[in-house]
Amino acid sequence: MIKSKTLRVIASGISVVGLITAVGFMIGNQEWHWGMKQETSTTMSTKVYSALPIATPKNILIYQNVGTNRQHQVLVFRDSKTEKKATAYAKPDDGDILKADKTTATYKLANTTAPKLTVRTTYWVYTSKLMNTVFHYSGNGKKFVSKSTFLTLPKSSWQVMTKRQVKDYQQQLVELAKVQAMKASQGETSAVINHQYNAESMEINYECIFENRNRGLPYLLFFIS
Repeated sequence: MIKSKTLRVIASGISVVGLITAVGFMIGNQEWHWGMKQETSTTMSTKVYSALPIATPKNILIYQNVGTNRQHQVLVFRDSKTEKKATAYAKPDDGDILKADKTTATYKLANTTAPKLTVRTTYWVYTSKLMNTVFHYSGNGKKFVSKSTFLTLPKSSWQVMTKRQVKDYQQQLVELAKVQAMKASQGETSAVINHQYNAESMEINYECIFENRNRGLPYLLFFIS
C-alpha cells in the first residue's frame, strides 16, 4: 500500500489514464479497425460442369435472383462430372444477414474455350503479432468483409437458365423421351428427332439419334427442389 498521499494520487491518475487509453483502443479496434488491415485471398478453378447430370446440347448454368429485393444472384452448377447434385454458389446465409449482404455472384458468357471460376474473399486481419496480442480479446481476428464469385463461361458451349426455365426444359425432354420410346417400340431402328424449345428469346436445339430399339428409355429426368 502506498503511504504517501501524493504518490497515491499519481498512481490513481496513471491507472485511470491507462484504463481510458485501453478502452479507447478497444473502441477504435471495434469501430475503425485500428491495428488491422484488409487481406484478400483469391482462388481460381476450371472445374465447372453443367448443373444437369444428363447429356444436353449445351452445358446449363442455373441462376436465381433471391432476397427481399431480389438483389442477390445465386449460381448453380456442379464441381465435378460425377457429382449428382449441383452446388449453389453465393447463396445468402439466412442466419447472418450482414454476411449475406456482402456475398455476391455474377457470371459472363464470353468468347473463351474453358470455364473459369474466380472467388475472392476479404477479411480484416491484424497488421502484426503485437497488434494481435494487444487486441486479442476484442474478437475481431480475421473478421469477414466480403466474398465475390465471378464465373466466366464459353458462350459456344454454355447457356443460362432460371429455375423455372430448367423445369420447362426438363418437361420438354420428358415428352421427347416418350416420343422416342414410342417410335423405338414400333420398330424404328434409326430415327432422328429434332426438338426446338424457345424460352425468353433463348433457343435450345436438342437432337437425339436412336440406333437400336433395345436401348430403352434414356435417363432424362432431373428434379430441382
